[in-house]
Amino acid sequence: MKQRRVHIRVAGRALIVLGLMLAMSAAAARAERYGDITVTTQSHAGGETDHGYAEYTYNVTNDSKTAAHQVMLWMEHRGGSASDHIYRISQSIRVEPGAKGQIQLLQPPLPMYSSSVGVAIDGTEQRRQLVSGSVEHMQRFMWGGAGGGGTSDIAVMHTRSVNQSNLRSRIDAEFGTPSTGGWSPAERQYVQNELPVDAWPQSWLAYSRFDVIAVTGDDMRRMPAAVRDAIVSYVQIGGTLAVFGPWEAPVSWQRTTGASQNYSVGFGRVIEIETSDMSQWTTTQVRTFGNEAAQTSKPFDHRLSVKAANNAFSVVDNLGVPVRGLFGLMLVFAVLIGPVNLVLLSKKKRRMWLLWTVPAISLAACGAVFTYNIFAEGWTVHSRTQTFTILDQNTHRAATIGWCAFYAPLAPGDGLHFSRQTELNPQVQTHRYTGSGNARSVDWTRDQHLASGWITSRVPAHFKLRKVDVERRRVDIAQLSDGHFTATNGLAVDIREFYYAAEDGTLYHAADIPAGEKVTLEIEASHPKVGTPPADALRRLYSDDWLNAVKVERIRDDIHRDRLLRRGDYVAILESTPFLEDALPGAVARPEPSVLYGITTVVRP
Repeated sequence: MKQRRVHIRVAGRALIVLGLMLAMSAAAARAERYGDITVTTQSHAGGETDHGYAEYTYNVTNDSKTAAHQVMLWMEHRGGSASDHIYRISQSIRVEPGAKGQIQLLQPPLPMYSSSVGVAIDGTEQRRQLVSGSVEHMQRFMWGGAGGGGTSDIAVMHTRSVNQSNLRSRIDAEFGTPSTGGWSPAERQYVQNELPVDAWPQSWLAYSRFDVIAVTGDDMRRMPAAVRDAIVSYVQIGGTLAVFGPWEAPVSWQRTTGASQNYSVGFGRVIEIETSDMSQWTTTQVRTFGNEAAQTSKPFDHRLSVKAANNAFSVVDNLGVPVRGLFGLMLVFAVLIGPVNLVLLSKKKRRMWLLWTVPAISLAACGAVFTYNIFAEGWTVHSRTQTFTILDQNTHRAATIGWCAFYAPLAPGDGLHFSRQTELNPQVQTHRYTGSGNARSVDWTRDQHLASGWITSRVPAHFKLRKVDVERRRVDIAQLSDGHFTATNGLAVDIREFYYAAEDGTLYHAADIPAGEKVTLEIEASHPKVGTPPADALRRLYSDDWLNAVKVERIRDDIHRDRLLRRGDYVAILESTPFLEDALPGAVARPEPSVLYGITTVVRP
């Protein structure tokens, strides 16, 4: 009965918070004035989502003609939590006289409840807050849902031009209901973005929590270049874009086409359906829509516990508390503070000295324990990273997936610093009420600063990551007049192994190419010709276990079995991870190779 009452209270709290969030979400486009500064809350897409980042955007206007102002906004978690959660998100910008600025608060994939936004102008906190609630992002993890097991919801965001009712009906008709099995309605979220496409976010992270972005051909033509670039980045890093109606795809996508009207772009997929009349869609088109949405969310279906994550991707070899040594110290402490102390003071007839010898011995014991831990483990902070990157040298974009991990005997005071283009999925099972969850903060002022709560002393921190960014580094491949090929390493890191598949199917290989050096490629003796890999080879790799995907042995095997390398592309095994920022400077990085899949154009004589 007691357990039942607990469940009722939890359910009641969930309903109250849900109602509050729905009420707050209606406060879109509300403007508040603070002297010279006006802050306007921009409408944001709702929906219950289970991975990626949630975006909250605020437009800031400085009406002063002479004074610049520093404006800071922050969201804070309201209410207690026994689970890992975000307790604060903040960003500060400087707004020049008569200018406008924008603050974008991005919530990483951990729960957070907030019904207001704090405002500070030039360091002074304003008494009146913005009424702007958080969306239903990661709430199932807080109340008990996906995270440690089971699959995530499929979330579809679409424009106002897409008829949600028709889309829902068409998908339901094809995939069935819970009683008939398949992809059930309870596992689908349809979110209409009320903003016109020219006002959509210009950061791919704002779209990362959705598995499909559905638009019309007219929407694509109306999109500003910055918004379109963000959508393309979202696709390259594994997202699915569905375009309904006539639309001309970029020429660069044509060479990676796997099937008519379906385009493989990086790790993601673009589905082009020639009509927006959903009643005319074929079964294959509807099935492709649903299956690609599931592929986007698949890497986030399960989160590992801290222990399981470290077993799968250990950041230090010997992780554990030096129990024997600490037990010995405590035994010595007990003997000294008790019998030895009492006997010595009794002989000296100074028992009153117990009032200062007991605290002194206790302080010395604490110092001994601390010193022992330092000598046993040291001050060294450790890190480990493994990544797989697709580098499109024609469009200068690099899309990276992988894992990173950190371990510190003492938690670093400045936290972790990542790029604004990096998505991080902490490996914690947030739906478990163990009472040991961490409250975490993130600041977006200069970069993605994971300020506090992300690394705990002597506890490894693991993240699944995705990143897409502009990248000018490259490997230049040229064909000589005698038909041979050369490769010039312009990646600024050494290449351990290099494979290039020529247009005629000949497989070339080279080993140990230092940064900045040029080598002549040799035909791979063990496998001189490559066949045609599956059109969705990179998509399959994305939806697989990422730790398995970056193993060098698997990459070699996939190349030799014609399961990965397309003609005209290359694969390089690198000595380090040049496409991911150093989030914790000074940490001792565990040596790990990374994999680079390159899309390039050969320079011919």
